[in-house]
Amino acid sequence: MNNLNSELITNRLKATENNSTAIRVKDYSILQDLPSLLVDFQYLDLAHLLINWSYEYPSATNLLLLAVAHSKNGTIYNLVADALLSSIATWNEDSDCSVGAGQVFSMAFRKFSGFARDFVADRPEVRKAWGLKEGIDYHSLGRLSEDEKWNSETPLPDISSNSSIKCLLRQQGIPCGPLNDEWDDKAKRALAYFQLEHGLELTGELDNDTMLELKAAREEAQSENGFGSSSNQ
Repeated sequence: MNNLNSELITNRLKATENNSTAIRVKDYSILQDLPSLLVDFQYLDLAHLLINWSYEYPSATNLLLLAVAHSKNGTIYNLVADALLSSIATWNEDSDCSVGAGQVFSMAFRKFSGFARDFVADRPEVRKAWGLKEGIDYHSLGRLSEDEKWNSETPLPDISSNSSIKCLLRQQGIPCGPLNDEWDDKAKRALAYFQLEHGLELTGELDNDTMLELKAAREEAQSENGFGSSSNQ
């Protein structure tokens, strides 16, 4: 990681966060020199930085992302889009950085394929920019209904079947369809989203790395909800 550039950008964002005029009118031009510095970062390092910046300086980070989207430099906005994708749940519609993130995703949309394309396409900014229709141009993961949300007082089953994997996915807030052993396209998209959140290859299929992450996520959830460890180690 380029620590000098990281410190420089952090200081600029800190100062910009206090610039109420620039924030109000979304004047990203005051940060237009920063996007070129981002190419010195690996995308996973950049992902962590963006998350930290978004929590510390949300409005300024939004301006930085807008500057990236308007840079007209594919190398820059494609790199930043990859970094955003690895933490896509952070950049939801309620995020202060949602507008900037959405514009970066819109600019880089052509580079995505498969499950990643579906996840990016399911953003309102991208749908509008590209005129996408759900079910025709992409498949939406959707949202959990109130009835589907996992009851934290219910222990999770051991990870031993498709239905048990679906229980965990639902507990993690990921829509995956009925809690049965059928492994359909919706279940594959749900598992791919889990893989995305955990830095794994987006296959929608169960492999050794994914199984390890599923078990670790289950143990963490069990511990947080007071159920202790299980025999599923």
